[in-house]
Amino acid sequence: MLKSFSLKPSRTYSLLLTAIHVLAVVSIILTNLPVWACAGLTLAVTANLIWQQRNAQRWRSFTLDKTQLLVSDTSGDALAGELCACTLVIPLCVVLCVRQVGRRLPVCQVIFADAMVADDFRDLRVRLRLDR
Repeated sequence: MLKSFSLKPSRTYSLLLTAIHVLAVVSIILTNLPVWACAGLTLAVTANLIWQQRNAQRWRSFTLDKTQLLVSDTSGDALAGELCACTLVIPLCVVLCVRQVGRRLPVCQVIFADAMVADDFRDLRVRLRLDR
C-alpha cells in the first residue's frame, strides 16, 4: 500500500549538526598545531557545516511502498530505489537508506521526529518495522 510522507526541516538535526561541528572546532583550537593550521582546519570545518546545513535536508517528500521508495527533493529531482536492509528505525529517528539501480552505495537520510507530523512519523516507523 502506497503512503506519502512530507518532510520539513528538522530543528533537532540542525542543532545536533551544529554541536558536533562546534566540538570539532574546539578540539582543533585546543591542539598544539600552528596558528595557520588551526585557522585552515577551522575554516574547513565551518565550510563543511555550512554545506551540510544547506544540503543535508534536501528531501521534501517521499512515497513508500513495501520495499520501494520514491523521493522528491527541493530541486524537483526524483530519486527512486529499493529500501535497504541497513535502514535503521529507533524511537527518536529513522535512517532511511535507498539503493538505486546502477549505484554501489545506498543514499541515506536521517529523519528526526520533529521533521514530520507525529502521526506520520509513528506510521513510518511501524511500516518500516513490519514490512522488512
